[in-house]
Amino acid sequence: MLFVSLGLTVAFVVVETIAGLHAGSLALLSDAGHNFTDAFALLLAAIGFYIQSRPADQTKTSDISGPAFWSRS
Repeated sequence: MLFVSLGLTVAFVVVETIAGLHAGSLALLSDAGHNFTDAFALLLAAIGFYIQSRPADQTKTSDISGPAFWSRS
């Protein structure tokens, strides 16, 4: 669902930007800019989802009690 939301939001930004430019509407353009920031937030969430879905190994672990955590100084 995250990728569907991202795709729909980006499509809406494109359509709203074109409509705003065609109509000369600053309100549509500002709303398109706001929706673009929403799409960027969804992209960051998708990247975070990808990163957390990778398996842990000896050097990349989420265990704060392990040696990999304390050796990052």
